[in-house]
Amino acid sequence: MKRLRLIFGALIGALILLAYLPVPEDALIPPSEQGGGARQTAWSMNGLQAPFPDVPPVDPAQAALGRLLFYDPILSVNRDRSCATCHHPDLGFADGLPLAQSAHGSELRRSTQSLWNVAFVPRLFWDGRADSLQDQMLVPLTASDEMGADVDALLAQLRAIPEYQG
Repeated sequence: MKRLRLIFGALIGALILLAYLPVPEDALIPPSEQGGGARQTAWSMNGLQAPFPDVPPVDPAQAALGRLLFYDPILSVNRDRSCATCHHPDLGFADGLPLAQSAHGSELRRSTQSLWNVAFVPRLFWDGRADSLQDQMLVPLTASDEMGADVDALLAQLRAIPEYQG
């Protein structure tokens, strides 16, 4: 038994030493010898070379209005949630949770998507059901388990607030 422990200990020690030995570098294969497959991959297939679409000029007044609306909890039916509640700037404009939290505190079925570079995303939501930010924003705004707002009532309230006049 003592001999078996000694052999086992020596084996473990040898494995530890082998783990710290330097690995020899692979010889570089010149591009001319890499074969056709490596050179024939279409660059456009990986999406990295796709150009950004043209971005319309930013209207400073619209940007200020968007910022005001994004952080204003008046958009939610209970006046306790803003867009920034689930799309927090310090968390990559997401919420950092595995599943989004509903307005009632329960977990929703999906996680909150980040808003980074969302202007360049052609299809929105996890299932791609919205084609534009204008279509997308109405869903959480009016969903009862998210912000639950009534659009007509909300517009009337916003029209009564001087900061939203313009």
